Amino acid sequence: MQKVLTNMNPNNISNSYAQGVLQKNIGMTGYFFVSFPDSVDWRDKIFYGVLTDAGDDYILIYNEENNEYYLIWSIYLNYATFDRRPNTK
Repeated sequence: MQKVLTNMNPNNISNSYAQGVLQKNIGMTGYFFVSFPDSVDWRDKIFYGVLTDAGDDYILIYNEENNEYYLIWSIYLNYATFDRRPNTK
């Protein structure tokens, strides 16, 4: 499994790079590690599925096993791992 660091913190200068990497890997299956600091029940959560879209401030993940889509704000995304080598160029 390949890991891509994607710290999407809005104060991070590399946001545009991380967003670009995510957009180049639309269609890839992976794990998406997120943290919701204001939630007790969903403090840290891992989503698994196909990255179907990545915008300026969100990612959209499709989980084929339960036929659900997850719209996650990028500010909560810590990092992602993919089942194969991600495209970075």
